[in-house]
Amino acid sequence: MINEDFRCNCPVTSALDLLGDKWSLVIIKQMLLQECRTFKDFSESTEAIAPNILSARLKKLEKFKFIEKRKIPQNKKINIYNEFDYIKKIFIFIF
Repeated sequence: MINEDFRCNCPVTSALDLLGDKWSLVIIKQMLLQECRTFKDFSESTEAIAPNILSARLKKLEKFKFIEKRKIPQNKKINIYNEFDYIKKIFIFIF
């Protein structure tokens, strides 16, 4: 059975389905190299990701456990996004 999020059961194709679009890689790059952590950080970056695309990509990356979203204790309205440690290890060869 094929997961509805992927075109087929091939792991390489599935990885491309998750990270093959321009904006997902830009978001991960911003997290790893520019320390972007909030929606505002990402939206004010030089890449100028449209808010609807940014929101969709953050949700997708969170759904597939590339990043996690938490609230900061001082302000429950602001979400903080963090990459998991294994993401740093995977992407070290790219960046």
